[in-house]
Amino acid sequence: MDLHAISTGSMRPEQLAVVISELNESFDAVHLREPQWTVEQSNAFFQWYLEQTFTIKLIVNKKTPGWEAWSGTVHSPSGSVSETGGGKSIHSVNELLQAETEKAAFVISGPVLPPLSAPKQVMPLHEQREVLRCASVPVIGIGGAEKSTLNLFYERGYSGAGFLSAVMEAEEPGKVGEQLRKERDRLCTI
Repeated sequence: MDLHAISTGSMRPEQLAVVISELNESFDAVHLREPQWTVEQSNAFFQWYLEQTFTIKLIVNKKTPGWEAWSGTVHSPSGSVSETGGGKSIHSVNELLQAETEKAAFVISGPVLPPLSAPKQVMPLHEQREVLRCASVPVIGIGGAEKSTLNLFYERGYSGAGFLSAVMEAEEPGKVGEQLRKERDRLCTI
C-alpha cells in the first residue's frame, strides 16, 4: 500500500519544500495541487525538486499553473488523462472505466471516509467496493485518511491512501509520516 501526501491548495512553495524533505523517507509520492501559484513559482519548484536526490515521487495536478512544463507524472482532476499518462480522479465505476480507456496509470477515488473539509461527503461503501472490484489500475483512496483509519483503506483493498490535512497541516509532518509508514508496514505484514 502506497502513501501519498496531497498539498492543501493553499501552501507556499517553501512550505511544501520543507514537507517533501521531511516525508522523503516515509512516503511514496507527494501531489502538488496549488492553483494559486504562478507559473514561475511552479517552474522554480520543479527545478528545485529535480535538483534533489529524493525517492519520493512528485505528481503534479493539472490545477497547478505551469503543470504542462512538468516532465513527470501528471494528475487530471477532471477531463482527459495527460498524453504522458498519469492519474485521474474518479467517483464511479463509469469514470474508472473511462480513465482506464484513457490509459490512466492510477486513479484517485473517494471520499473513502468523511474528510475534515466536508464531513457529510463520502462515497457510498457499495460504490467503493465496485470501483475496487472492477479496477485494473491502482486505486488511491482519499478522504478521512489518518493513522487511525489507515487499516480501513488497507482492508477495503485500496492500493494506497492519500493524506491531506493529517500530514500537510501537522506540526511535525516528518514524524507523522514515520508513524504512518510504520502503521502501513505493520498492516502489510499481518
